[in-house]
Amino acid sequence: MTFIKDKANRDEVIKIVMEQMEMKNADAEKSLDFVLPALADHGKINIEGIKWAIDMVKEARVLKKEINLDKLLDERFYAK
Repeated sequence: MTFIKDKANRDEVIKIVMEQMEMKNADAEKSLDFVLPALADHGKINIEGIKWAIDMVKEARVLKKEINLDKLLDERFYAK
């Protein structure tokens, strides 16, 4: 999350979004700007926020493929 939220990494994050979600650059930029507030700054990721963001991107018709949260989120690395 720190990497994604760091403005210095924006271009790389946009590139990853474009490749992984098969989006055009403008759509990836808008989607990232829309999703960033739903991402947790510290601690566990806001899963409900991510689900909401995905639903909104689908509703805006900029998502070209189905996103499976199990493939998108990996909580194995959280400290126990």
